[in-house]
Amino acid sequence: DRTHAGFNPGHDFEGVVAVEGPHALFAQKMQELVPKYSRPWYLRDDWDTLREEFSELDDFFDIVLAKGIRIHLFTNPLHARYWELMEAHGHLALKQDWRNVITQRVEARQGQPIGFWDFSGDSPYIHEQVPGPGVLSGPLDWFWEPSHYRHELGGLMLQSMLAQECGSEAVFGHRLF
Repeated sequence: DRTHAGFNPGHDFEGVVAVEGPHALFAQKMQELVPKYSRPWYLRDDWDTLREEFSELDDFFDIVLAKGIRIHLFTNPLHARYWELMEAHGHLALKQDWRNVITQRVEARQGQPIGFWDFSGDSPYIHEQVPGPGVLSGPLDWFWEPSHYRHELGGLMLQSMLAQECGSEAVFGHRLF
């Protein structure tokens, strides 16, 4: 369902929302997320060493920057229901640790064309009311389900990340670096 540019237009979501309403997508995704977040997650081992996967980020930076490509890193916005699940299972501190690690890796490359934006914080966009089961109200304004946002919210993210280059101000999110 991706375009040639890699964009997911959400056509697969449109059909479900038209027939079952947005509640069905939210319920299905939450059912998938509960087992995933019900178990412990770790970024570090018992000796406080970061998982090996973080070195892959440094490798990515090296490869992309050697090609002269500007990097725009960002955290995705997630619906409040997602954050409620994360909080209920004690994962919010882990999210903060992860974000700090990424910020430190970007800061270590100060002067290189890397930006890091946080769209995962609290905002009016993440608190949309999800209609009850069977309510065919059409899609929400900003989200298809708890972890997939719509084109409209993605547009606001791009507007914020590119605002400085376009001579305008960010309307959403927070630049971490």
